[in-house]
Amino acid sequence: MTLKTEIMNLIAEQLDEIFGENYEGKWVAVTFSGSIILIEDDSVTLLKKLEEMKLPKETCFIHEIGGDRY
Repeated sequence: MTLKTEIMNLIAEQLDEIFGENYEGKWVAVTFSGSIILIEDDSVTLLKKLEEMKLPKETCFIHEIGGDRY
């Protein structure tokens, strides 16, 4: 497992713990420092909005609250 994957898993675990009860199934775009960029109901909408924002590549990753991790 790479360091980047470990960081994503740690952040996703914290997001699930903090937001799981109220945001189960929502999709979030989050930076590698843990800042939330967007929250949407589905991954397609989230990805479209991220594309419109034209962020630099590898600025963030997406995670489904309560979903699987690597």
